[in-house]
Amino acid sequence: MLIKNGTVLRGDFTLAREDVYIEGESISAEAMPCVESFDASGLFVLPGLVDIHTHGFGERECFDGGGATTDVARSLAAGGTTAFLPTCRAMEFERLISVAGEISALIAAGVPDDCAAPEGINLEGPFLSETKRGAHPAELLSKPDTALFARLREAAKGYVKLVTVAPEQDGADELIDEIKKTAAVSLGHSAADYETAKRAFARGASHVTHLFNAMLPMGHREPGLAGAALDSANVTCELICDGEHVHPAAVRLAFKALGAERVALVSDSVAGAGLPEGEYVFRGARHRRDGGKAVRLADGSLAGGGGFLLDNVRSAVDFGVPLADAVRAASLTPARVIGADSRIGSIAAGKRADLILVDGGLRLKAVVLRGRFLS
Repeated sequence: MLIKNGTVLRGDFTLAREDVYIEGESISAEAMPCVESFDASGLFVLPGLVDIHTHGFGERECFDGGGATTDVARSLAAGGTTAFLPTCRAMEFERLISVAGEISALIAAGVPDDCAAPEGINLEGPFLSETKRGAHPAELLSKPDTALFARLREAAKGYVKLVTVAPEQDGADELIDEIKKTAAVSLGHSAADYETAKRAFARGASHVTHLFNAMLPMGHREPGLAGAALDSANVTCELICDGEHVHPAAVRLAFKALGAERVALVSDSVAGAGLPEGEYVFRGARHRRDGGKAVRLADGSLAGGGGFLLDNVRSAVDFGVPLADAVRAASLTPARVIGADSRIGSIAAGKRADLILVDGGLRLKAVVLRGRFLS
């Protein structure tokens, strides 16, 4: 297949007017005769987006079980996300074990052609601080426990790719040591001070869960986890860029401090995302959409993101982030966080042919999933 005449965001994240050749499920290094072609005149051709922190979309969340992950994957693909990590909340442990096994079986078997590809599992819960738990139920949190994590890892058949830990808790050091053997360790939902966070980074934590959210505010005398992340050379940081979770000025400052190579835009989308304004009940808790871009609990506190990752890219550009940086932060950087950047995340020869085509307003016009146009 040939995609011609588009403005392509190339593998080095520069824009050029060129053609993209696809052979099977991969991007080809060579021009070739093509039976099928698509004229992308007037459109940007961008890498498919990689959302490493998404709980769900519409009325489903991935860890609802019973095929929910496939439903979410289908919704995400329609919005321009071509790869993702199904992300769990803190939940009943035995149910977490069961659904992790279900999701790992889906990953191994492969999803239908119209679905974004799950690349692994993100365990946002249960090893979080009660004081910074956000929308995670307090009674379902767990203290750091290496044996508990070992059971989760076994149930997930090695597909756990990212785990959030509050490093100030007893047992966190040992848990970080165990997680980093097979997955990336993220610090988040934490009341850690600067020194505690820096020690955790030195120990092997390499990522931060939704920077600025569910952590101590960054102050000039008490920088906290956010300050430790910005002051560490090799730490990547998630950022929810919807204008409600993080102020536009803080988005710009994060990109300036970290660069697009260390910012991973995430949707943090939850059940309720994409739905009309109104009140909804999910897993026994009342949620509402009130015209904003986030999903909120009944008391007005943030429950999670309300849109696609592409919406976050569009907002980042609106806030003053250059297009190439915003897209890189939603494609190659998150792919690198989970060790998948050799296969996905940029338009380069040999990588999986996951692409999105957008107009000048970053409105989605077409999606290519694994070498095929999504109908």
